[in-house]
Amino acid sequence: MANLVLPTDTPGLYAGRWQVQRLVDMPVALYLVGSAYDGPDNEAVLCRSVDEVDRVFGTTLRYRFQLAERQTYVTLPLPCATNGLVSTSLPLEGVRVLQRRMLMFHPSRVSGPCVVEYVLYPDVDGYLPAAARFLFHLGAPEVVCCRLPGLVASADWNGWKFSSRFSGHRYNGCTVRIRDGVIRFVGLDGETRTLTVEKPYSDFFRWLESGADFPLVVRPPSYPVRRVPDTPELTLSGGLAAAYTQESLVEWSGLFHPTWPGVVVPAGSVGEEAAIALYAMRASAPVPLLFSFHLAGRYWLEPLRQAAPVVFGDRSVVGGELFQERCIAGEGTVFVRLSGLRDYARAATPQTECPPLPQGWSADRSVIIDKTEPYRWELDGAVDTSGGWRFTHGSGSIRLTYSVPFRHLRIRHHLSVSGRDNVLPRVARYELLGWWGVVFRWGPFCAGWCWVQLDSPNRPGAVTEGYALVLYRVGGPIQLVFPDAAPSDRRVYLDITRNDSIFTVQVLDALSRRPVTTQAGIDFGSNPPDVSYEIRWQGSTRGSVGSTSDALTVSRITSDLLTEGSKAVEVSTPVLDLRYFGGARIELVPDPSVSGGIQVAARWSDQPFHAGGTYPAWGSDDVSIRARYWQFRVRVPVNLVVERIRVVPEERSGG
Repeated sequence: MANLVLPTDTPGLYAGRWQVQRLVDMPVALYLVGSAYDGPDNEAVLCRSVDEVDRVFGTTLRYRFQLAERQTYVTLPLPCATNGLVSTSLPLEGVRVLQRRMLMFHPSRVSGPCVVEYVLYPDVDGYLPAAARFLFHLGAPEVVCCRLPGLVASADWNGWKFSSRFSGHRYNGCTVRIRDGVIRFVGLDGETRTLTVEKPYSDFFRWLESGADFPLVVRPPSYPVRRVPDTPELTLSGGLAAAYTQESLVEWSGLFHPTWPGVVVPAGSVGEEAAIALYAMRASAPVPLLFSFHLAGRYWLEPLRQAAPVVFGDRSVVGGELFQERCIAGEGTVFVRLSGLRDYARAATPQTECPPLPQGWSADRSVIIDKTEPYRWELDGAVDTSGGWRFTHGSGSIRLTYSVPFRHLRIRHHLSVSGRDNVLPRVARYELLGWWGVVFRWGPFCAGWCWVQLDSPNRPGAVTEGYALVLYRVGGPIQLVFPDAAPSDRRVYLDITRNDSIFTVQVLDALSRRPVTTQAGIDFGSNPPDVSYEIRWQGSTRGSVGSTSDALTVSRITSDLLTEGSKAVEVSTPVLDLRYFGGARIELVPDPSVSGGIQVAARWSDQPFHAGGTYPAWGSDDVSIRARYWQFRVRVPVNLVVERIRVVPEERSGG
């Protein structure tokens, strides 16, 4: 055990740091005394980390309740810390805590058992876990934690007494029963623990009371115990965690017996009466003791109250937010909403594998390219999407839910034709009788590999028909491009390229990659606005009926940037106030250790700054610095989506 010597240069806690010394002849313990929600009373518990303190002395609580549809609130059994909600097992929207005990949310759309996990509200004075966290931050390698004594929760039945092993409010409402020689204990979180009663019964119950790892103590009416009866289900009540008061310090000083020489440090303020009682321990203690009364104050409670992570992209997590609520999308990045609970970020292109479009949504479904990605497409009409996107006479349209903003972009559509397959022969003069088929519309520009009917003045009454490239602008004349050759196996690529205000199109053979048509385009004169991308069936506008067997299937859409523009998905968090921590780390989905090419940057300042500004400069997130205001930026390759960003506040070392 390390020896901890208090700083003695000037009085007060801020005078210096703990000095850690290694003395072989006399180990010294740091006895920290305070209140807690759980853990053994009047016992010296050696803890070597903050996590160990939190686990033993109960800084968090899991509470289970039955959620009903349309329910809007639930009362928590113990108060919740500010921003202390960790998670809920069922998706709740608009979750907030009022007056520390009332968990409010929008009318629930689901029902069933729900478990809420949250950080308990710390006592204002003398809270043991917060004081231990502070001492570990100062450099203490280990702390001997001592909890002030409280009252256990209990229940009686026919002379049998059932009580919680540890004192505290958190055991009120727990249930216990004995049936067929098995003790069954159910905690507030709904977890059930069982223990089989073994013979001889008297030895078993003495063992259970003296030190078993079971949350319940059972005392029979008398000894010896000859039989163990079945009991009804009993509810424990009357539990009370001792508050940090001068009276509780006086009581503790008369009950505690230290094992090692050390320094007794109350976790809060100490009055004259308690100071005298603590100092009197020196006379009865079997080991040398020193005392320090400098840990009083509330300032070290704030980090415990503000420790909740901030989650972007998933509102099913308590305290979570959607990307589109506060985050900033980079150039060429959009936020796509799955439902009221989830969204994600991706490149603003129509690229897709044309999978079946889903009819329902699950909050547990992860965002994977072309699995739940189709939620960015809206279906209107009766398009068959069971195997590619198959358009026929009378079918509707499929459109993107966002704009495609890139000024220099190539989009290639993989198409297959069924029904008739001949192409339109070139003629010098013609009259357009009718056309129909699948049209790709990008803002005011439209193009399609369509079935066309012509009437030539050189051959009156003889209709010429077949597939050809049709181009037009909304409200403008139609431009017809005759094929130079027939595609093999009825499969073609239709390429649409945008270069500023000019849209050009060419049809290629899907197998040989040779051109089926020459390039043709339309110059709009000025850059058209960024608008949604749509694929739709265009029926004939001239009364021609055509064959109902005509069909075209879109099996894939790929995108390629033609210039050195934005080639990554970029998301920036809002500026976060980390006043009580000075730093944070971020956790991402996709995982950077699995998916390559992911870049994370951060910037920070002690003064507020604009989330979209250029100051301060961006740097690596792997820093050892303290600052109040932080912002993080994530960039991933265009073939990935950003599903979730989790910012976890943490202490940073250094200046």
